[in-house]
Amino acid sequence: MEYVLYADSLINNTNRIDSFLSKNKKISRLYFGEEFCEELIPDLAKIEDFLQYVNGKDLDFTYVSGVVSNKALKREVDILRFLNKQKVKNKKIEVVANDWGILSIIPEKFKNLKPILGRMLVKNQRMQRYTLRDPRPFSHLVANLGLWDNQRQILR
Repeated sequence: MEYVLYADSLINNTNRIDSFLSKNKKISRLYFGEEFCEELIPDLAKIEDFLQYVNGKDLDFTYVSGVVSNKALKREVDILRFLNKQKVKNKKIEVVANDWGILSIIPEKFKNLKPILGRMLVKNQRMQRYTLRDPRPFSHLVANLGLWDNQRQILR
């Protein structure tokens, strides 16, 4: 099992991240990026800074991409082009793809990156109220049996 840490920024966080890493020796990889909002995609300077930090800590690196529109796809492609030229600990950089377009171009155009299926693309049942067991009556997620029956029918 691999232990990882997700960091959304290095600004004012390096001391906090350093402290966390010193207390958690099992962490071998840092995740960086924005998986939910294309307006928050980091610029290349932030990614370069993060790569330097990761290399200085002798950790592996994973870039997290988000769901993107055509407008933001160009920015992500620029980032992938940059990352494709980089190596961390002599390994390929992982890219968590949360968009089918990003996932399809990585093996096609960026052979030095390792694509990982993101959680936005994995359609597992995650919510407690979607269950085939009887709902717990005290649960705030399942208000009544009618709601539970309706959700079970939807899943089937």
